[in-house]
Amino acid sequence: GKAPALQLLSAFGLDSMYSRLVQAVINGNIGAFDRELEKYTQTFVQNGTYMCWQRLRWTVLRTLVHSVYSLMGSHHVLRLSTVLTALQVAGIQESFDEIRLEFALCALIYQGFIKGYLSHEKRVLVLSKTDPFPKLDRVTARQ
Repeated sequence: GKAPALQLLSAFGLDSMYSRLVQAVINGNIGAFDRELEKYTQTFVQNGTYMCWQRLRWTVLRTLVHSVYSLMGSHHVLRLSTVLTALQVAGIQESFDEIRLEFALCALIYQGFIKGYLSHEKRVLVLSKTDPFPKLDRVTARQ
């Protein structure tokens, strides 16, 4: 996937509403994304785009997990506690524990955003050694 250039948003007077959301998606900053989404919920509901933004939240989470993977030296086994810490550092607003994280990661795997599996017993996410994060334009998210 590709994000719109900030200059394009600015040229059409959309930067005040969308620039922070776009940056949050690009950076995997789930906290900033949630705050901006909450701020403009009414507008997005009126525009009929709210559900699109809600679905995009999965992309933000995938980007965050990809960032953790990169920071950990592209090691294919990630401890859930490490990903949970990243969520907290990113300022996620809701209460998130390991069980909820496992659910979110399972959803990302099921939807094709991440290739791998979870080991509940070992509390790790095991990523595919080949292409663990498929390009977004090749992901066909399931519902």
